[in-house]
Amino acid sequence: IKRTRPTGRFGLKAEASYGSFGTMAARAVMNVPLIDSQFAAKFFYFHNESDGFYRSGVTGKRVGGSNNDNMGVSFLVQPAGSGFDAVLTVEKQSQKFDVVNSNITNSSELFCGFITPAECNRNNTSDLYTVFNSPGVSNYSAPAVTLEMNYDLGGVKLTSVSGFRRSHENQTQDFDASTTDLYYTRRQQNYRQWSQELRAAGKVSDSFDYVVGGYLFSSRFDLKQHTRLFAFNTAVDPLIADTNPQLVIGHTKSFAIFGDFNWAFADKFRLSFGGRYTRDKKSLSNGFGGVLVGQGTGTFSKFTPKVGLDYRPNEDTMIYASWSRGYRSGGFSPRAATAITASVAYQPEVVDSYEVGTKLDLLDRHLQFNLAAFYSKYDGLQQNTTIPGGPTGNQTITSNAGSATIKGIEADFTARPAEGLRLTGSIGYLKSNFKGFVVGNTLAGVIRNFDYSSNDMIYSPNITASLGADYTLQTNFGSVIANIGYRYIAPYDQQISLGALTIPASPTGTVIVNGNDPRVRSDRQGLLDASLSAKFNLGGAKAKVTVFGRNLADDRGTTAAFTVAGLWSFASAREPRSFGASLGFEF
Repeated sequence: IKRTRPTGRFGLKAEASYGSFGTMAARAVMNVPLIDSQFAAKFFYFHNESDGFYRSGVTGKRVGGSNNDNMGVSFLVQPAGSGFDAVLTVEKQSQKFDVVNSNITNSSELFCGFITPAECNRNNTSDLYTVFNSPGVSNYSAPAVTLEMNYDLGGVKLTSVSGFRRSHENQTQDFDASTTDLYYTRRQQNYRQWSQELRAAGKVSDSFDYVVGGYLFSSRFDLKQHTRLFAFNTAVDPLIADTNPQLVIGHTKSFAIFGDFNWAFADKFRLSFGGRYTRDKKSLSNGFGGVLVGQGTGTFSKFTPKVGLDYRPNEDTMIYASWSRGYRSGGFSPRAATAITASVAYQPEVVDSYEVGTKLDLLDRHLQFNLAAFYSKYDGLQQNTTIPGGPTGNQTITSNAGSATIKGIEADFTARPAEGLRLTGSIGYLKSNFKGFVVGNTLAGVIRNFDYSSNDMIYSPNITASLGADYTLQTNFGSVIANIGYRYIAPYDQQISLGALTIPASPTGTVIVNGNDPRVRSDRQGLLDASLSAKFNLGGAKAKVTVFGRNLADDRGTTAAFTVAGLWSFASAREPRSFGASLGFEF
């Protein structure tokens, strides 16, 4: 993903909007030619802010707000007749935000015995929008520089992409989500990364093209967390309350070479193939109060090939099949809090993905229809689990969860039944399951094997669907565009957690987990959006006015939910019904 290049022609695009919950946004992009078409610049600025859609149960005020800015400039150099061009982009992102959590702790958890009864045993739909957090303000800043250079030699194009990014974050968060001061943190994190990609692309013949290259990546981060644990005093900064903060320092170095090839080996047939070799070296150290808890260093590597075949019997039909192997590097758990969990690496995750499908243009291209079936087999699947342990009472570790399969079918269409009218729709069916997901957890103070194989995979709804329509009406002053869209998302789990347990009679037997905690399962979502726009000319500029509504059915529920090792639980909510308007112009 990259920004648009400077155009080399003077131009300005700007837009401002205002909506529910004090939401305001503005953005502007200005292109400026500097030296004919050989040197040009593009300036950009984006801003958005909101009061937040949560309301404090203590003060009655809006909370969960944010204030974000992203600004920068891109310079394009392309000497005439040289075949060379370069784009240098310098930008900075700044955010100030209030992190809030909704309380979904229930009577089975420790913290429920300390907090006000009205704040315990709440539902995970309508109750999410009233919160009881202690105030917190967080800041994030990230400058970045990117340089892309291209040199066209005629038969081959050489490309270099260099990137650097640095970030600093200072975040406070009331995790217990109650008026009782039980678990409040301040996290200070610094991160920097550097990357370099070199690639060559070209054609050997009209039937064979390629991209080959190499990639280097290096990063370092450090995170210091001060935790105010059972302090019962919101006036004390965690920096003072916790003299034994957790400190995590991590390094990553990665190297890869890759190639991607397309060969039209026969009439109407094309073979796509390629591969990537990746080698990652990672190190991590975990400590509390300057005392090392655990550290580890590991090197992980994998060759991941892919191959695909497509057949185009005519210009309106394509049938294809593909297989690819994916790889997620191993590493160490930055939220681990004991010597064993901090120093033992989790291993790489590998997935084999198969897909067959067709893409069709029908009815003289008034209807496009796509259909695909897929199957993915994961080995060494990486999953996060939160278990007791360490000075803060809990730790989140990554484990290799045996294997898993995901299979499904997807279909989508775009239809143009009449002038100015476009209809779109899609539906997907997904089925997934674990196998051999056995990791350690604590039962009655003793580490036991827990089998999570019956749990649902997270963020995997079995049904998703959408329908949309937009209609454009031409008028004597411009055009009017009406749009309406509906999305359906079936319930899905948001965390690997403990639901009902089957405990064997043997003290060393494996505990069977019969699903995730019901509180981390979303409800059915039916999200209805609509907008009405007018486009017209205004003094030589193109102008656009839009009024819009999101989630018009006011469908409420969680976007994420989390249980913490039998101690407490919290969640975040999706945006309720909102309205707004925007005005933009371009010349």
